[in-house]
Amino acid sequence: MDQESEELVSNSIRELIKGGTTVLFVTHSLSLAHQADRIIVVDNGKIVEDGNHESLPDLNGLYSKLYHHQDMD
Repeated sequence: MDQESEELVSNSIRELIKGGTTVLFVTHSLSLAHQADRIIVVDNGKIVEDGNHESLPDLNGLYSKLYHHQDMD
């Protein structure tokens, strides 16, 4: 997804959440995942991590590797 499309999706998700709607979405984008209250990391069809953006990097697992690779903050 290009930057403009990702921003539109991100804004839509924020508006839905602000309105009290529960939103479930699947993404490869850490910047979108960063918005979630709960992140479930799936690798080869199996759940390998479960947490939020603040806790998952501390597990030193797949999310942490992706996080540090993309230099997100």
